[in-house]
Amino acid sequence: MSVVVRERSSGRLQLFCKGADAAILPRLSRAFSESVEGQRIVADSKAAIDQYAMDGLRTLCVAVKPLEEEAFEEWLDVYEEAEKVAVDADDEMLGEAASFMEDNLELLGVTAIEDRLQENVEETISSLRRAGIQVWVLTGDKLETALNIARSCGLFGNDASTHQIDGLEDLRAVDAAVPYNLVLNPSAIDHLRQGQAEMVECVANCVAVLCYRMTPAGKSDVVKAVKKRLKGKTLAIGDGANDVPMIQTADVGVGITGLEGMQAAMASDFAVARFFYLRKLLLVHGHWSYYRIASAFLYFLYKNASWVFVVFWYQFFNDFSANTPLDPLFSMLYSIVYTRQALLQPVFHGIFDQDADEFVLGGHPELYKQGRRNKLYRNRDFFLNMADALWQSAVIFFIAYGVYNETASDYWAFSFQLCSGIYVVNSGHLLLITGSWTMPLMWMNIVFTVLYFGINFLYALFVSPRLEVGANPPVGTYIASMTDHNFWYVLLLTTVVALLPRTIAILMTNTIQPSDVFLEQEKRKAEIQQKMPPTVICGRPINFLRI
Repeated sequence: MSVVVRERSSGRLQLFCKGADAAILPRLSRAFSESVEGQRIVADSKAAIDQYAMDGLRTLCVAVKPLEEEAFEEWLDVYEEAEKVAVDADDEMLGEAASFMEDNLELLGVTAIEDRLQENVEETISSLRRAGIQVWVLTGDKLETALNIARSCGLFGNDASTHQIDGLEDLRAVDAAVPYNLVLNPSAIDHLRQGQAEMVECVANCVAVLCYRMTPAGKSDVVKAVKKRLKGKTLAIGDGANDVPMIQTADVGVGITGLEGMQAAMASDFAVARFFYLRKLLLVHGHWSYYRIASAFLYFLYKNASWVFVVFWYQFFNDFSANTPLDPLFSMLYSIVYTRQALLQPVFHGIFDQDADEFVLGGHPELYKQGRRNKLYRNRDFFLNMADALWQSAVIFFIAYGVYNETASDYWAFSFQLCSGIYVVNSGHLLLITGSWTMPLMWMNIVFTVLYFGINFLYALFVSPRLEVGANPPVGTYIASMTDHNFWYVLLLTTVVALLPRTIAILMTNTIQPSDVFLEQEKRKAEIQQKMPPTVICGRPINFLRI
């Protein structure tokens, strides 16, 4: 970066330029580099840079260039013309114009600053690695500074060897049988971008990667290469304006607010105040998000399939006339109110349900692999849900058909039995797949069960059900059903038989082959129960478990 300064007293123009030593030193003028004073300054600066880098400090070189008024005006016209036609800040014409001015410099010296790590960075990176996430650090610093940062933040541990890769020939020294870390320069990144098979395989199997001397565009290129060559999902996190291209390129961008400004946070998908918040964002909220989306989507497919299959079974008994045995009101309110799918199911079940609490997920990063390996939404889960919907719909229809066939009960009593069976079985299915019971979820089920029967009571009291088959029934059909004990017996039998396979499957899975998440959550419950003081009832201590 450069600035042009005019001295007030003399009116003389000077250009001051700062940048990495690799960028500034090649731009020094020949006269300065060959002079005795210039050689001394360069030698002292290089020694200071090396020492500062070994101390983990971030270094910059500062140079100056005297400018002639006429030459500066000519250059300014060229630069302004390039700005008019430039597509973005990285346009080639702008770069050429800037490079023309940032040449023939005289080195003034070097600066060094300590860029302190935020708290809990090492613990956060360790947790991400335990979760099976490969961590890359992309920095514009020189090699020595980057290595010190990698060691201090816990990126490189003692459990893996470290290999510096400058070209393909360096890959021969990597032993794939031993855990290893990689240090990549821009030329090595080019091999990855080009899809060199050896480089791609080596990077895919390493523990961690450190990339140094990276420009903002270079960081973005690394993310693109990882997405294209490694076929992985990427998350980029940064706190400065130079991290914006990388954040916008990644599948998920996280910006850190703070001393570096708000550019990264404004360009990101998520903004956090500290780096270690990334741990909870991924391991807790990321886990919950995957669990809730997978659970809600499977329930959505199951619920609609069970409704359709009930109508499907009915077609075998009405000569495939395409008439439905379900009341139009039920069909309209089925997805809106009764099964809570359109509004309240995503809101309540999707927000409050969780298969494990944040203490379990935060304390056991390995549980994050459940989402990475897509264990909750696979082809098997889809087909099992469809089979469950087929079974439950058959139970709902054929039990009601067997009870009401050739009896004095009318068509609408049979219809109400089917509607109630669908609602209760769907609600029971949702209860079975709920991972964590909370008060909002409990009240949701109570309120909407009362609402279902309340709506049908008022509907039967004031409005007659209307279909295009049969005569309109008298007002009060549904009330008569709700006051008949046979209706409740059939509803109970239907619910038990329909949900029995799902209940047995859940019990067998949690007993014979429980998931890691289930086991850790059960341990958590046991620990809480042991810490709770017993409640004495009738002289006997009883422990109540509240999660």
